[in-house]
Amino acid sequence: MNESMPILTFKGQTYSCEPGETVLGCLLRHQQAIPHGCLAGVCQSCCLQSHRVPTERLVEAQQGLSEAQCRNGEFLACQLPADHSLEVSLPAQKPWHTATLARSEQLSDTVWRLEFDSSLRWQPGQYFSLSLNGIDTRCYSAALPASQGPLVFHIQRHPEGRLSDALCRLTAGDTLQLQGPFGDFRLREDSTPRRLLLIGSGTGLAPLLAIAGAATEDDQYDNIVLLRCARGNTGLYESPELFRLINKGIHVETALWDDNDSLESTLRALAPLRGDHVYLSGSARFVQQFERRCFMHGASRSDIHKEMFLDFSQTTA
Repeated sequence: MNESMPILTFKGQTYSCEPGETVLGCLLRHQQAIPHGCLAGVCQSCCLQSHRVPTERLVEAQQGLSEAQCRNGEFLACQLPADHSLEVSLPAQKPWHTATLARSEQLSDTVWRLEFDSSLRWQPGQYFSLSLNGIDTRCYSAALPASQGPLVFHIQRHPEGRLSDALCRLTAGDTLQLQGPFGDFRLREDSTPRRLLLIGSGTGLAPLLAIAGAATEDDQYDNIVLLRCARGNTGLYESPELFRLINKGIHVETALWDDNDSLESTLRALAPLRGDHVYLSGSARFVQQFERRCFMHGASRSDIHKEMFLDFSQTTA
C-alpha cells in the first residue's frame, strides 16, 4: 500500500484511495456494500458519517442534508473527494420495509403507476427509497396523501435504466424494499396563501398531486392551480390521482416548458403571483427556470418551495 495515498477506514478495514475518486467510488471499488443511487448528490442514498474531519471539509458534500444530519457529521459519499485520510461509518438509518405490489398500470409509453398496500405513514410531498437488491436505490415520491389511499408511485421507465426498467416490469404479488419517508417538501400550513400554485414536470408531478390532494382536505385553500409541464406532448401522462383532483374542482393547466411562448403566456395569465405559495417539482433545469420566472412574476422567494430530481435518462442504473 502506498503510504502517500489517502486511506479510508470503514468497518475496521483500511482502503487506499486513487487520485480523483470520491469516498463512495473508493469504497465501491473495494467491493463494499454502500447504498447508492444517482451518484450526483440528489437521492441522498449514500450518506456516510465521520466525526474526525474538519466541518469545513464536509460543507460541499452536505448540500440538501438537514441541520441535524450535518451536526451528526453526515455527508454524501458521492460528493466528497477522497483526498484525505478519514474514518467513515454508516449512520443510523431508517429501517427497510418489504412492500408487496397490489397493482401495476401503464399510464403512458414511459410511465407506470405502482400501487402498494402499506401501513406506513408519510406527509404529502415526501419520498421513499426503493430497491430490489438493497444496494441500488432510486427515490420516488408518493402520489397520494396517506389519508386518501394506498402508497402510489409514478415510475418513469428509462430503457437503459436497470432499476427503473425492473420496477416497471413488476407484477401484482412481487415485492421490493422501501425505506422512508424522507424529505421536507410538503404542504406548509403556517400561513394562508392567496393561492396555491403547483408546477411540475414529468413524474415530478407525483409529490404535487399528493400535496394538492391534502390541500383539498383543508378549508384554508380555496384556490388551487396545478400546472403540469412537459418538453413536448409525449412527456404528459394521465393518472387516477390527476382525475381525482380535477373532479374535486382543482384548476389544471398545461404548458410546454421548452417553448418560451407557451411558458410565458401561461405564467402571464396567472400573474401576479404575489402572495401565492408556489411548489416546484422536476429536474434541476426545470426548477431553476421556473423559480426565476415565478420570481419575475411577483412570487416571493420565501414562498417558492422546490423539489429537484435527477434526470436519469442518460444513466444505466
